[in-house]
Amino acid sequence: AIGAFTAFLNDPEVKLVGVEPAGHGLDTAMHSATLTLGKPSQIHGMACYVLEDEQGEPLPVLYFYHGFGDTGLSAIDQGRLPQIMDNLLAEGKIKPMLVVVPDTETDIVQAIPENYPPKDRRKAFYPLNAKAADRELMHDIIPMVDARFNVRKDANGRALAGLSQGGYQALVSGMNHLESFGWLGTFSGVTTTTVPDEGVAARFKQPEAINRQLHNFTVVVGERDSVTGKDIAGLRSES
Repeated sequence: AIGAFTAFLNDPEVKLVGVEPAGHGLDTAMHSATLTLGKPSQIHGMACYVLEDEQGEPLPVLYFYHGFGDTGLSAIDQGRLPQIMDNLLAEGKIKPMLVVVPDTETDIVQAIPENYPPKDRRKAFYPLNAKAADRELMHDIIPMVDARFNVRKDANGRALAGLSQGGYQALVSGMNHLESFGWLGTFSGVTTTTVPDEGVAARFKQPEAINRQLHNFTVVVGERDSVTGKDIAGLRSES
């Protein structure tokens, strides 16, 4: 929203102050964030504060989750997500859209990845973190984006995707809230083959509902992927 005041940025007589509501203070437990004090996310879109396509319509939104051990900035800087999206747009392969990159790892007390030995992470850490990230996405992130940006609020205008651990997050949130999304993608993603989820398992028993709801369900993995190859093979057999 600060974009509405850009004309005052160089005015020495004007002081701009950004304020976020925080209940009774960030040093108390009385605030509305699903996670402790909320988490930073990256938002990539057009360089203006009113987002719309050439016809003046609200933009669709892609929510993209990064992989294990990374941050939202990893997808931006190393994954070059802005350059990929801008090039696809220039080539006419996608429509203008807003891209939101939440932090896949929630860092709730019960799910700090460093507290789990690598061999136990899929069994213990992944399920706890996924449930927390799902609550944050559905109760905090999507409502915030819907309220602050001129974006589509229907399922057909909302996509969810992720890489590795982020692919698992996309699968969990996408299948547990199928009615909220029209597009789903997992790239070299961990799946319910190694990290079971009751909601996903139940949804896979309703293939007709999945086919009716999703315009596209993309599953991608490298031929020699030894980390998530078995996950994807299992997902293909389940779905």
